[in-house]
Amino acid sequence: MDNYENLPLKTRLGYQFLAQRCSNYDGQVLYIDDDTFVRFDLLDRMFSDKSNIVCMKGYPIYNYAVSYVGKYYVWADQWPSSHQVPKYCNGQCVGMYSDSARRIYEAAAQTDLNDFRLEDFFFSGILRKKAELPEPKGLDEVAWGQEFSGMAACLHTKAATYDEIKKVITRYQNGRLEMRYEQ
Repeated sequence: MDNYENLPLKTRLGYQFLAQRCSNYDGQVLYIDDDTFVRFDLLDRMFSDKSNIVCMKGYPIYNYAVSYVGKYYVWADQWPSSHQVPKYCNGQCVGMYSDSARRIYEAAAQTDLNDFRLEDFFFSGILRKKAELPEPKGLDEVAWGQEFSGMAACLHTKAATYDEIKKVITRYQNGRLEMRYEQ
């Protein structure tokens, strides 16, 4: 069944596929939602440093505490309130080089998902830290920000119907799709 609770498993399978089936690949790896528009034509401006994990929506998420209620909750036994929340990227749009993705998979292969619901927090936060990778960067911290300050590299859309999606695509093709983020 395709639902929100299955996102961690689906994300893990993406990392696993890269690690096991694309072992010779040395390049950029993106984890994006299917309802997200990405500036693929400008990726080189985000990944000038192969060690960077880049939050392509704009900036890393840094919460001082987790939520135990609402859509983005975690169970108290999974993340006690005394634990510090690591910086992580919004799961709709995160990019890195293949070596970093493989290291995250290696950490995932040794870690029980334990029904953890928040794939972005888990993979680009907890497992990234376990893999001893640097904190994720916002767009203004990489070469992208020098050229496109305030502009996101991806846009998550809530368009649900064919006509709504067609309008977004037309605006994108005509260069009129604002892909901004606020700091």
